[in-house]
Parts: sequence; C-alpha cells; structure tokens
Amino acid sequence: MILITVFSALLMMVGGAVFYRSFEALEFALGVLLSSAFSAVKILMLEHNVKRILDMDNANSGQNYIRGQYLLRYALTGVVLVIAALVPFISVWGAVFGVLTMQIAVIAVRFMKIDEDAAEGAELTDGQAGHDAAAALPEEIRAGGDGEVNAEPDAISESGGDGTFDDAGDCSQDDVDEPC
Repeated sequence: MILITVFSALLMMVGGAVFYRSFEALEFALGVLLSSAFSAVKILMLEHNVKRILDMDNANSGQNYIRGQYLLRYALTGVVLVIAALVPFISVWGAVFGVLTMQIAVIAVRFMKIDEDAAEGAELTDGQAGHDAAAALPEEIRAGGDGEVNAEPDAISESGGDGTFDDAGDCSQDDVDEPC
C-alpha cells in the first residue's frame, strides 16, 4: 500500500509539472512530497494500531485506543496542512493532493482485491465451483445426522424438507423445532 501511495504521489507531481509549467511546480511537488510521506507514516501507524488492538484483551480499552489513534491521525493531518499553509515555498494544494494519496492507495488495493477474486472465480466452471465449494466444507458441516461424513459433494441436498430454502426464499422444513 505504501508503494501505491508513492506511485500516486509521483503521478501527482508529474501532473503538477504539466499543469503549472513553471517553478510553481516545485512548490506543488514539495507539498505532495511532504503530505504523501506523512500518508505513508499514517499507513504504518494503522498497521501498528491494528496489530496492537488484536493483542488487547479488553474491548473497552481497544475502543478507546482506536478513538485516540483516529483523532491523533486527524490532528497530524491538520498539522501537515497548516505547515504547508505557513511555509511559503510549499503549495497547499500539493499538500491536499498528497494527503489524498492514502485514500487513493486504499481504493486501489480494494480494486486489486476485487480483480483477484474475480480472476479466481473465472478459473472455475459453474459445476466445478459447486463441487469444490462442497468439498471444501469442514467435516462438521458435511456430516449427516448420524455423524458420518458425506464425502460426495453431489449428495448435499438442494431441495426438500431438510432445512433448505425453496425458490420463494421461505424455509421448507418438516420439523419446526429445528432452525433453518
């Protein structure tokens, strides 16, 4: 994600050079450089925070920690923008665009994940996907009522009174005491 942040910052610097076509492009590039470096630091902070929260035992302290870190990242973003506004040779617009590199990286990573999932799904045919999905079920789920494991994926019932859903989305179950 940091590489995507750096790449998007470089693209913004090139875009600023094309837009300004003067020495103002250097001010813009400095703004992008300052705030995109800060965006990379925010990504590292987030990674550290997630690891720390996962190790916490108390949910309330985890929530308070999340809130505190969230406010800290916003405050630091404000500090970067104020520095860009006060220093005459740093463009505020460059700093704003540099702050956005983190959001661009998040969106890009999400789209890459969607593309990977689609590519994996496209490799399987419809029949093969059903067999593979049924075969990948844990034994507890594939086990029948007698505790025996049903190794055949085709034997998973698709209709009838076994607790599955019919075409209308209603639960078709013979025994009312058991949930669908």
